[in-house]
Amino acid sequence: MRTFVIEEEFVLLDQETGMPAVPADSGFQTLHALPTQGDIQDEWLACQIEFATNVCEHRSQALDRLRGFRSQLSGAAAAESLLAVSMGALPVIPAESAEITQSVRYQQIARYMPAVASEHYLCGLLHIHVGIESRDEGVLAMNALRPWLPVLVGLAANSPFWRAAETGFASWRTIQYRRWSVQGIPPLFRDAADYDQRLASILDSDAVLDPGHVSWAARLSKNQPTIEVRMADAQLRAEDSVLLALLVRALVDATVHQPIRHQQFAPEYLDLAFWQGAKAGLDGPWLNPWTQRSTSARNLLTFLMDHLEPALRRNGDLEPVRQRLHEIQAHGNGAARQRVAFADGALSGLIRLAGRELVM
Repeated sequence: MRTFVIEEEFVLLDQETGMPAVPADSGFQTLHALPTQGDIQDEWLACQIEFATNVCEHRSQALDRLRGFRSQLSGAAAAESLLAVSMGALPVIPAESAEITQSVRYQQIARYMPAVASEHYLCGLLHIHVGIESRDEGVLAMNALRPWLPVLVGLAANSPFWRAAETGFASWRTIQYRRWSVQGIPPLFRDAADYDQRLASILDSDAVLDPGHVSWAARLSKNQPTIEVRMADAQLRAEDSVLLALLVRALVDATVHQPIRHQQFAPEYLDLAFWQGAKAGLDGPWLNPWTQRSTSARNLLTFLMDHLEPALRRNGDLEPVRQRLHEIQAHGNGAARQRVAFADGALSGLIRLAGRELVM
């Protein structure tokens, strides 16, 4: 069975104001010392923390590891009078520039693109690493993923608010990320050699600082035998992070088990579909890259499930994935639930929702 790893990013907020808050040094030491089945790291913002699971094979493993860390994080943050949440964008931010973690690399990026870095109050991405047998297999999977990435962006949308106001986008984080130098849907590559050659040219361009600065929605890991899919907002609930990981694993599996000649999608249609997924979430029209016509989220998700049914069934994931997708379509994804909470209780209602769903 193909393995996977999930990386989640969390942000710490002031319990009263909802503003990003940096704990005292002793508080950060406590957070980093939490016993986990995974790895804890600093992230871009000084008020952020990242958790990566150990390698997983089964849904239950991933869910237990994410829920276990989230529960411990919530309790440790509360002891510092803070609230830990998982959202694609911080709904309320201060006027001053973001306080960035004091790492050499992050500080270098901030100096390189100061206007972008100064307001990068985003909870980054949900990273999903899926094991591959070779880099050529990884490139094959990347090519096959390209038309599905907009669908996953819409499903994962969880950042409709910015500066305490509705943005009109289900994933405002995705739109904010379009300002980075290399982002969005990756190009179509012939093989791993082509990928490496073109990546080397990008790195020689002085437009990015290192391979980690290349923000394609899917890329090959530099250090691990994985494909890294990184198009999703951080999720309110652990079960939705796991849902996305199972879908991505099944997409990689489907490519390997049923290799086909991939349709030559026009880049402009994929880019437009990516933008529209961020705009609409699960509400409103989606562009179907296969037909280049508008359709509904429900139709494309049905198409996705039909495509993935054999792979999901082989992994034992079909019924839990089908059930969670049904629940999301009935009750809304993260963006929809955030909007309901804001309509009912304004900013305080939104913050309460994020704190409550962190440990669900």
